[in-house]
Amino acid sequence: MRAKMDGGEVSCLMSRWEDELGGPEAIREAGETASSGFRHRPILLTIAGFDPSGGAGVSADLKVFAAHGAYGMACVTALTAQSTQGVRRVEAVGAATVEATLEMLAEDVNFSGIKLGMLANGEIAQIVNKFLSVHLEVPVVLDPVLRSSSGRELLDFGGVLVLK
Repeated sequence: MRAKMDGGEVSCLMSRWEDELGGPEAIREAGETASSGFRHRPILLTIAGFDPSGGAGVSADLKVFAAHGAYGMACVTALTAQSTQGVRRVEAVGAATVEATLEMLAEDVNFSGIKLGMLANGEIAQIVNKFLSVHLEVPVVLDPVLRSSSGRELLDFGGVLVLK
């Protein structure tokens, strides 16, 4: 499994919406600002960890979404102390916070797609599984992150069991 997202999965998912909405230029023109037009663009949710160097996790996902003209929202599952050289520390976000974030976002908007990355642990993976079971109509890209490229474990055994 990889720790960094290359955007390929999201690109495939986005091509469907681009065809339906008239291409990336039409999508971008429909939503010039978040406050006035984001509901006219595909709204994609990333559920992943936060990489402060911007090369992976919600940081990278949001960049890919924006590059395709989609409006990105994020639920952060873990905070990392990392750079482009490796991961030094990982701290999971509280499961109740993840659950509340997902509930609030889902009450506000209808997602066009959901991308899963680093889930950190079994408890968070179970909450995400429960959330997805209520949103079966939404396409999901599963890009599980088990270890960083430097070998650091990013999903505990309980999380791996939930993914299976």
